[in-house]
Amino acid sequence: AVSAALALGTLAVTAIGSFGAALTVGMKRNGMILLLLIMPLCVPMVIFGAQAMQKDQPEAMWLLLGATLISLPISIWGSAA
Repeated sequence: AVSAALALGTLAVTAIGSFGAALTVGMKRNGMILLLLIMPLCVPMVIFGAQAMQKDQPEAMWLLLGATLISLPISIWGSAA
């Protein structure tokens, strides 16, 4: 369960990060804007990942999987645009 939660969380955070980087690539001084875009989207991944590592919280793994499956196509589409 730990390795699955780590893999799903890593995929989700990487996808969100690539989407945010693609949005701010042409801006000057994009660090703060990137942080403000990415941080609210990554905090739920950390919460779901921490809950998924507990033995009595299997539904958190499904939430983490759902968030990963939603963020991957959006990030691919957003990074290509």
